[in-house]
Amino acid sequence: MVSDTQVFQTLEAAIPADGRSAVVRRIRRVPALWSALHDENFLKKAVSFAVNDPDRWRPGLMGLLLAAETDYLRSRFSKGVAFALKVSDESLARGEAALKVLASTAQPSLDAAALAALAVAKRSEADPLTFAAPAAPTQVWSCLY
Repeated sequence: MVSDTQVFQTLEAAIPADGRSAVVRRIRRVPALWSALHDENFLKKAVSFAVNDPDRWRPGLMGLLLAAETDYLRSRFSKGVAFALKVSDESLARGEAALKVLASTAQPSLDAAALAALAVAKRSEADPLTFAAPAAPTQVWSCLY
């Protein structure tokens, strides 16, 4: 485990100054993400994934990284590919399963919340006119932005 100071120093070195304060606010707003970044291996993985892009330091993306959804993340950030919610059947099944379990959980883990958010996003994309938001903990919704 790394200390708060070490996490801040790592973020300071990894994130451009003009986006740093927004990223730190985003991270601190989701306690599970802040806690996950205290794991040295995950912190290294997060820095490697986010490179110098402050937009990659979002709770949902970091949660998917924690859940090892690397195929989705790789396809989302491929150069020259228009953004589309391309989710494998396996990932969607994991997300739907997480969403069912989390409907009755007040404080889900970050990876489970991110998987559930992926399922919610896919549902809304599939039929935006009749989409009804499912009951889910706040952390799931924070992973959507």
